[in-house]
Amino acid sequence: MVNALALAAACGANPATPQEGGEPVQARGAVETEIKRLEQMEVKAFLERDISILSKLWDAKHVVNNPDNKIVAGVSPEERPGLKKPRTSFTREVEHLTVRKNLVISMGGETIVPGVGEPHSGKTVHRRYTHIWQRVEGEWKLIARHANVFRVDPSRRTRRAPVLDIRKLGVPGRMLITLVKMTGGSMALGVIRCNDAEHPLPRVSGASQNQQVPCFQ
Repeated sequence: MVNALALAAACGANPATPQEGGEPVQARGAVETEIKRLEQMEVKAFLERDISILSKLWDAKHVVNNPDNKIVAGVSPEERPGLKKPRTSFTREVEHLTVRKNLVISMGGETIVPGVGEPHSGKTVHRRYTHIWQRVEGEWKLIARHANVFRVDPSRRTRRAPVLDIRKLGVPGRMLITLVKMTGGSMALGVIRCNDAEHPLPRVSGASQNQQVPCFQ
């Protein structure tokens, strides 16, 4: 046992700190925490198009194999194709980190909702990503990225409440079949007359919300 400790000390290792992937376990945990923080910082900066933050996170030779199946390299952050595409939502979940001394491989999933005018606008796009971070002069830099789309969810469309033309029943105006929020928070299915100048919308007894609903086709 003494000889084993002496050998470990001679090799420059700390026998009290287990090694994993070339990094002490305690140091590895700190690296993982920092990389996860930087991943979320990059998402926020990307969504807000914060060039100053992205310039600090991305290496000058940052290379991307993007979801459009194109390799982007040797361009400034301002010229990145992804920053020119509007997005209404962007999230990232780090699922696995591999630490190898001055390199970290980050893998996980992303979801985005493209903005108006973009392919899949309004739909939820699911992607898988791989990032490679490198410690350069004491700071972690993202040096490479790969991302691909594996699923696109259909957009959620709001359905209008059906309008019943009650003139056929001998009652003037039209009615709106809708949900009414009752006092106490419960919901009830109700039939409310559409509001117009000739037939104002009456209050529904017991309802905490009674909006004036304009008639529409």
